Amino acid sequence: MSTKSLPRKGFLAAIGLLALTACSADPAPVTARAPSSAAAPSTTTSHASAPAPEAAVPTTTSPAPKPAVKTPVRVAPVIGPTGYGTLTLGMTYQQALDTGRVLPPDELSDDAEPCLLLPIPGQVMGQRVGLRDGAGVVSIPGYGDAHTPEDIGPGSTRAQVKRTYPGFRQWPGGIAVAVPDHPNNQYTFGFNGDGLDDDPVSSIQLTVKELGCAG
Repeated sequence: MSTKSLPRKGFLAAIGLLALTACSADPAPVTARAPSSAAAPSTTTSHASAPAPEAAVPTTTSPAPKPAVKTPVRVAPVIGPTGYGTLTLGMTYQQALDTGRVLPPDELSDDAEPCLLLPIPGQVMGQRVGLRDGAGVVSIPGYGDAHTPEDIGPGSTRAQVKRTYPGFRQWPGGIAVAVPDHPNNQYTFGFNGDGLDDDPVSSIQLTVKELGCAG
């Protein structure tokens, strides 16, 4: 029989029966949701920890480094090749006095002396500067520890003089050598000793060759 032919009351009864059957059936199992991997947003605002400020370094001025103390090197005065400092061979008497390196003679003589010998301030080793008429200064002593430009002076040995100045002329008490590059001038070296090669130089004199005065 078609449901359409059922009276209305029976139709409603059928619907109620179906609803009751549905309510009495076992409920379908509820599947639990897996927890989401994304963390739930926190309601508390999170602030990234800022790096701690660096401690203030006090600014200090470093003291300037002290200059190294240099030990002064003693440099011996040089005699040659044409003079000693401002005093040079060939100067007149007045020119020599003006340098301050010589003094007037102890006494003047009217005698016809070949040389006029002028004292040295401080009387270094009692030596003198020699002058000749017409030639001017012709001999200059070594003024104490003066050395030649080739570094020969008091303390150098006879052997060192020979090696430094080839063509020397030798005698027991000294050696005469031509001044390098100035053949008209010469050095005369005196020695302490017995004429041996290790005898030390005791004096130097720069002279005009053949015109020198013993001083």
